[in-house]
Amino acid sequence: MDEIDRFAFLIDLGPEELGGVTFDGESIVYIFREPAAGHAYTRATYTNISEAHFTWRGEKSDDGKTWSEFMLVEAYRP
Repeated sequence: MDEIDRFAFLIDLGPEELGGVTFDGESIVYIFREPAAGHAYTRATYTNISEAHFTWRGEKSDDGKTWSEFMLVEAYRP
């Protein structure tokens, strides 16, 4: 199974009109609308992906053009 197939289930999270889900070989990125948050959009980026770890970066935007980081998570699996 190639890498893009492994992450194909994420497509529903990133609407096509917002760019869909992208995978560049190292990072998975998608944008979604935030109906309940204090900002209009969130961009989620997963990097440093391995069997035991990944980094999740959340960025917020009101216009979908200018982004600022609001959360960084380093996730580990034992």
